[in-house]
Amino acid sequence: MRNLPQGAHLAYWRANPDTLHVMVVRSDGSYVWQFPIVRDGATEFGEMLSVQVYRDGFAAFRQAPEVFAALSDPYAPDSLDEVEERLKRLGAVEQRPQGGEVG
Repeated sequence: MRNLPQGAHLAYWRANPDTLHVMVVRSDGSYVWQFPIVRDGATEFGEMLSVQVYRDGFAAFRQAPEVFAALSDPYAPDSLDEVEERLKRLGAVEQRPQGGEVG
């Protein structure tokens, strides 16, 4: 992730079985931005997943385009477990933000 703020790293955490947060975390544990990926149900083709980008999360498109490329290559993930595996391959670590402060 070449565009991340200095000293920050890519991380994720499972808030519950249906929500996985993708974020960039500062060294103090607070996050720079985050966005959840939510399981919205299932169809005959697999789980329906949605990305919910809040105001602070739009920086992800500029700072971590590799995340979006990994989530779509060569096809969309079928489950949150697969999302987690793809994030791990990018070097993301499992970590809940400490402060939750955005800025």
